[in-house]
Amino acid sequence: MTEVSKIAGDSLGYFAGLLEIHLKNVKALCAAQRKLLDDLGEWQARIPRQFSRLSQRLLEKPLASSETSDMPALIIDAIKDSINASQENSGLLTEILKDNQVALQTRMNKALDELRTLIAQAIPSAMPPTRPPEQAAPEKQTPSSA
Repeated sequence: MTEVSKIAGDSLGYFAGLLEIHLKNVKALCAAQRKLLDDLGEWQARIPRQFSRLSQRLLEKPLASSETSDMPALIIDAIKDSINASQENSGLLTEILKDNQVALQTRMNKALDELRTLIAQAIPSAMPPTRPPEQAAPEKQTPSSA
């Protein structure tokens, strides 16, 4: 009877370990989502300012200039500014997403390490010793290289 209670107690301990890993993952996901929403909110606030700046530039110069021959150049400059703003926005979005991706990848790697440790504690014979990644498998000799 004591062996059954020991197994039950161990099982509850391992289940608690799995639950702890899961809760850490959920917290990391929530933090990443919160940061993503904050960053996207800042990015969204930039768009009207950029549009306002571009439209003012396009509308103010023709009023100041009496020549209509400058209009094509002004339109081309506005298009260039729009392209530059789009590239800036694209770069900002890429940075936002990359930061969140790195944070989540780091947490998932930690979770896998924690799971490996938990499995090794529960079933020591189930986990072979880890081999460092820099140790490559020995190369097989082919008959032509001998």
